[in-house]
Amino acid sequence: MLKEYFIKIKNKEKCYNCSFYNEDLPIIEIPAPKNTLIVLISRDSTQSFIPLYELTNKYESEEKRLMLFANAIPNSLIVRIKRLFGDEIDKEAFLKFCKILFDQTYWTHYNKCPTRIRKKFSNYCAQNWLEEEINKAISNGAKIIVTLGSDVEKWLNQTKLKVKVEHVINLPHPSGLSRKWNKNNEEFKKIKKDITEFIDLLNNFP
Repeated sequence: MLKEYFIKIKNKEKCYNCSFYNEDLPIIEIPAPKNTLIVLISRDSTQSFIPLYELTNKYESEEKRLMLFANAIPNSLIVRIKRLFGDEIDKEAFLKFCKILFDQTYWTHYNKCPTRIRKKFSNYCAQNWLEEEINKAISNGAKIIVTLGSDVEKWLNQTKLKVKVEHVINLPHPSGLSRKWNKNNEEFKKIKKDITEFIDLLNNFP
């Protein structure tokens, strides 16, 4: 269902009025896992991501997905969480969390085209493509949406999905540029609480 939907996205049928429209840029499609529990939404990939993305095109779908996960946002999120908790974290629970995150997550982007300038992105893209994409993922069995960064969180809060999702978790983007992961940040305690609940949630899934 998602693979067929991405054929429409790659044809860029609704993209001509977008300020980021560029027929030479690839649409970033991360293959869906066999079983989808989580939809992970980050804002955009940058054009520096393109060489890695194109390198993985020679691999089978699941190999490609895991290679992109290991070298980009999903792995960065795991590293951030490990640094956040340090030795406090329950190792067994964290390992199960990591396994589910890698094995049962559909990772997608708010902005489908790679961007060149930081802090520049298009709402037009999300309005055209992302809502239906999320609805299809939920229909496929996803029960958790995880947003990374305030732009995605704000968009999701303003969007009425046609299909109800059981859990929504909003986290800061794991980029090294994000100050929200800093222990001196006023939101630090809330972030830590939200991640603790996220780890517990995944550990309680069968």
